[in-house]
Amino acid sequence: YFRNVRIYEGTCGNSRTVAQRPGTIVIGNEGEGDLGFNLFPNPATEILNIELQHVDADCLGRIMDATGKQLWQGTVQAGFNQINLIDIPSGLYYFNVVKADGTTVTKKFVKSRN
Repeated sequence: YFRNVRIYEGTCGNSRTVAQRPGTIVIGNEGEGDLGFNLFPNPATEILNIELQHVDADCLGRIMDATGKQLWQGTVQAGFNQINLIDIPSGLYYFNVVKADGTTVTKKFVKSRN
């Protein structure tokens, strides 16, 4: 699997410009310096590690299932954090980090069997 892959269009000297329809979303470097975090291992079994970067204050962390149901909520700090996943069943989940100003970043992770 790949992690932290970014795709840029039109940044190479020989690349062609791609015509876009109005309203087309272009993925670029929007907000890359604002809030960054890594989740590992992925898939996780018992412990989920969160490495939070580019923040000066504590943030709100949440684990949500595919239906939007919140399964865990707590404080995450700049640097290294760990969350115990033993009580969470196997499946696909979303980890949200919310800064004090409301900026939210979400990443997916998989919880596999213990």
